[in-house]
Parts: sequence; C-alpha cells; structure tokens
Amino acid sequence: FTVLLSATSQEAVDFASLSYQLTDTHVIHIFDHHSATREIGSDLSPNLSSGFQGVSLQDGLALIGYSYFDYAGDENAETVLVFLNGPLASAAKVLAARTPGLGVVSVRVLRPWNEEALRKVIPSSTKRVHVFDDVPADLTQGALYVDVFSTLLDTSGPVPLIKAHRLTPTRTQSF
Repeated sequence: FTVLLSATSQEAVDFASLSYQLTDTHVIHIFDHHSATREIGSDLSPNLSSGFQGVSLQDGLALIGYSYFDYAGDENAETVLVFLNGPLASAAKVLAARTPGLGVVSVRVLRPWNEEALRKVIPSSTKRVHVFDDVPADLTQGALYVDVFSTLLDTSGPVPLIKAHRLTPTRTQSF
C-alpha cells in the first residue's frame, strides 16, 4: 500500500489524481482539510493528465514534479528537522529559509519508505536529526522515527545524532 501526505491545495489535487492512476497499489491520501487544503477560490487542476494509467509511484511523482521527500533550508545544514508533510512542515520550512545551518525534510510518501531517496536529500554535513513524529500518546514510538533512524544508521559515513520528538494531538493543537 501507499501513503501520500499533502500540505497544500495543489498537492492535494495532484496526489488525489495520482492515486487514481496507480493500479499496482492501494493508496491512503492524508491531507489537512481544515486549513492548508481548503478551497481558496482559485481554480486548481491536476498536473497529471488521465492518460497515464498504470504508472508507477516513482514515475508518477516525477511526472507531476514531486519526490518522496522535500528538502528546504541550508545546503550545508548541521541540524535537520524531519516532519510528515503538513502545516507544521510548511511552517518549519519558512523558519529554515531564515536560519543558517538548519534544514527541513518533509515526508510526502510515508509508504513505501524509500531509504535511498532520504539519504539523497539529507546533507552530508548533517550532525543532528530531529524527527517530529505524530503519535497518539507520549509513550508511543512513531513509525517515522524508526524509518529515519534505520535509514541513517545504515550508512557508510558518520551517523548523525537522531532524536525523536513525539507530537501528540494535545501538543499539536498548542502550535
């Protein structure tokens, strides 16, 4: 199965369209309908035409101009924040654009997990990775942290310090 995460209205439209073109997997598409993906009065149309039936996930993402992960911030960042694609990731990208030494990774595709794609977007200068994981309770370990940890632990170079930050529903509403 495939899990796609949208943070903007255009991503929601593009990923919804892509979901119908993928014939080799079931798709779960997660988006925030209370803010980022609400209709704002502008006409949105998908970037993928319906003529691409049966396209693979990786090829479909490339056709509509997306990748598994989005990186924003300093190209030589020593600290990288990892978020599921959504409102918090969007806010963190704005912060990263103004903060030297900081980068933000937004996860657009949670499943299937692509280790190689994550390794490509994390700068080699990274010393610290902070994974912000949406979990139901403080004592729960999130899947995002486990995926990031196992991906970065399995590298030939130096392994950055990887720290989990659990975001519970109560904590998320305080943002």
